[in-house]
Amino acid sequence: MMAGVMAPFRFAPVPRAVFFPGWAERVSHDVPFSDGLSGEIILSIEAVTPLLVGGARRKATEKCAGEVWPVRLPDGRYALPGSALQGMVRSLLDVASFANLAPFVRDRRYGVRDISGSATGRRLYGDRLTSKNDTRITPHSQAGWLVRRGARDADLIPCEHARVGIDVLAQLARAAGRPDPKPTLEQRRDAPARYAAFLGVAEGQVLARRSVLDLTLPINEPVEHPHQNRSIQIRYRLAGEGAPTACTLVLTGKPQAGTGGGHKKLDFAFFAPDRTGALGHRHRRLAVPDDVWRDFLLIHEPPVDSGQKANPNWALWKPAFDRGEPVPVFWLEDENDGISALGTAFMFKLAMPLSTHDLLRNSSADHRLDAPPDLPSRIFGSVAGREGAGLKRRASFDWAVATLPHGAELHRGEREAVLLAPKPGFYPFYIRQPTAAGNRLPNGHTWAVYMEQDGGGPETKRPESAGVKIWPAHGHGVRIPQPAENVGNKVKNRLNALPAGTRFEGCRLRFHNLRPAELGALLWALSFGDLRGEKDLVHRLGMGKPLGLGMIRIRVQSARLLPNGDLPESAQSLEGLLAAFTQEMESFHQAKGGGAWAASPQVKALLRAADRQANAALDLSYLGTPEAHSQLRREGRMLPPYVDGVGEIPRAGPGAAGAQPPPGGPAPPPPRPDRIVTDQSPPRLSLLAKLEDAYDAKKGNWLETLKGYVRMAKTWDERERRMLARLYHEKLRKDVPGHQRQQLDQKLPRPNGW
Repeated sequence: MMAGVMAPFRFAPVPRAVFFPGWAERVSHDVPFSDGLSGEIILSIEAVTPLLVGGARRKATEKCAGEVWPVRLPDGRYALPGSALQGMVRSLLDVASFANLAPFVRDRRYGVRDISGSATGRRLYGDRLTSKNDTRITPHSQAGWLVRRGARDADLIPCEHARVGIDVLAQLARAAGRPDPKPTLEQRRDAPARYAAFLGVAEGQVLARRSVLDLTLPINEPVEHPHQNRSIQIRYRLAGEGAPTACTLVLTGKPQAGTGGGHKKLDFAFFAPDRTGALGHRHRRLAVPDDVWRDFLLIHEPPVDSGQKANPNWALWKPAFDRGEPVPVFWLEDENDGISALGTAFMFKLAMPLSTHDLLRNSSADHRLDAPPDLPSRIFGSVAGREGAGLKRRASFDWAVATLPHGAELHRGEREAVLLAPKPGFYPFYIRQPTAAGNRLPNGHTWAVYMEQDGGGPETKRPESAGVKIWPAHGHGVRIPQPAENVGNKVKNRLNALPAGTRFEGCRLRFHNLRPAELGALLWALSFGDLRGEKDLVHRLGMGKPLGLGMIRIRVQSARLLPNGDLPESAQSLEGLLAAFTQEMESFHQAKGGGAWAASPQVKALLRAADRQANAALDLSYLGTPEAHSQLRREGRMLPPYVDGVGEIPRAGPGAAGAQPPPGGPAPPPPRPDRIVTDQSPPRLSLLAKLEDAYDAKKGNWLETLKGYVRMAKTWDERERRMLARLYHEKLRKDVPGHQRQQLDQKLPRPNGW
């Protein structure tokens, strides 16, 4: 059993209401606020631990680890870009000022492959891929050949499959005079490496030698086979005995080394038809539905900016698919004898129904891309098309030149570092979980995941993101763990950082026409409300934060305030400006049903993360290997709450309203006579209302949005599903192309009793 759960990060909860300033619509560079201020604040910044804001770098390769150096000016001096400071301050304000997070969170969906046997794994995954009757396991995965149709679509040709043991594969290779592939086939390897070992070629030559995979093997009729020390029985065909059959060998990745209990020992042979016969006209073809194809690409060919790796098996076969050749896949059948899911492995990943933005909206309907600009956007500006019409910034940081301690050189880590990418699909960390005694799920309970579940509490019924990732400061120093032996150079980097004690004097924050509360917000983010520095709180900046780099101390040295008009005495000091912000937030927070803003979980999390002493007892190491993550998930262990939830704004129910227009703004127009979705209060009905708006305006890809909602509707309640069906049949259906209309008609039958 795992002794504890550790991670170098924690989370500040997602705000359950977004603060939209009442003066937001009057923000301007040209028309001054009567109480506005312009000027500059001079800051002193000191590196408490080595600091690396990356500049020049050498890219990592298979032969050599990468290397990163600090930013330098053309004259060779080290410097701190103003954009780095702005990003740090903005991220703090996003939490402290209860900002709209949607523009800064990638809207992504993730896949799941959970074979742990836990209650969550069975509900999410296991019950869809297999069924169990006493000791008999019945896999639901079927075999087929995926064939391209046109530029964007695909068909599937169903076929039969048999299992092929590693010993049989080794015999075939040796009989053909190739090297024995068995040592490689028994190791943990992805599919391309296993194909290459069997064919005796480099991975890049596998496709050129794919005809070797087409052969004749004896294949028997399906019989029961014992597995897991004879505790279960699985019925399948086995190659190596039986009638000679034309087939194609299909190898998939092996997730664990060895051939012991529970380890993969079998690959596959596809037949009736094999690869060479798959394009014959006599074979049945199934059109891959658009939503299934989209989910397949989501998992196997994710967007470049998603941070997710492409599936190596699909990367191997995709060139052949693009040329119109059949490639091997596994698939699940739906209740209408169609296709409900596809993958390149027998136990392939399934796409989760909810996205990261769905989880944000479960916290507050105000977290959306079309919401009005929030407080940080009003200060630092926003990009047109992302957060409204676009705003010029009214505050900016200058570059600051570094002064290193006398005689000091760059801090060079004792070894290369492995900086791990975030894994938002790992729901025990990245989704807000139910509170549990001992920070462990009770037996039979399920994790909150990217899916709405019928049982359990509010965390599982309407899951929320765990929050904004924050990096707790600590006094443990810089610790770079030894990389595992199987970690290659391509993920290693040597970090050359400015040494502790490096100072940046005279860093300027310039601002124009800020209201007192806005300038106070910047002061709070720079000082955590401690202008005198009595609490010795630190910020985190730059690369290597998980390793202890990037702790900095910021102090306000002086300020020059130029008011637009006469200001009350309370707004003429930095303390008064700070109070203007905190008072604004206190009023907002309590009006939304929360306690004191200063005691909210969001603020408490930021303050604790900045306090090195408060985090002294935390284990801020990475959890480590994928096996450790799987064990944590299987045992139901979770990160302890970083701060308590006392005083948090209560989550609004499904009927909560979204962002409201500012005071004095125009009243919403009355509904049109042909309007279908008139009740927009539950969040999903609000989504359907936006879909109807997009259709009416012929704006955006409303058809893709419709198909996405149809796919998600399995998790919706009856009222929401009926409204989706009504909107489709009464309004949208007439403009859906014929072949897609037929699919949608099956998935959205017309409800009775309208």
